[in-house]
Amino acid sequence: MQGVQAPVTARVITGDAKLANLGGAIYARVVTGSLDYQGSLSSEAHSFKTTTGQVKLRLREPDAQLDARTTTGHIVCDLPLAQRSQQHHLVGSKVSGVLGKGAGRIKAQTVTGSLHLSSMAAQAA
Repeated sequence: MQGVQAPVTARVITGDAKLANLGGAIYARVVTGSLDYQGSLSSEAHSFKTTTGQVKLRLREPDAQLDARTTTGHIVCDLPLAQRSQQHHLVGSKVSGVLGKGAGRIKAQTVTGSLHLSSMAAQAA
């Protein structure tokens, strides 16, 4: 799904969800499979969750408070986070901080899988 300029709720039981350039609040949930978002985010609250699978966010100039968590898995965050807090436990990880001015909110979570957050600008270089 891409280019929708309104709030979006996407739910997938088994399979992958690929979302791009959405213009409203996003609630995306995948039970078994990967969740991929690419593009800008509005300054609203966004939620990206999987039960078993990877969450990959490639963001253009993000401006939000970030809360990223895994129960079993790892987190790679290549975004410039201010007030960065990072915790790695025997089981699970947590990364939080502020992107840009922190106008919106991003919650990214997986139970079993990894989270990868990166900048679209860095990938274009």
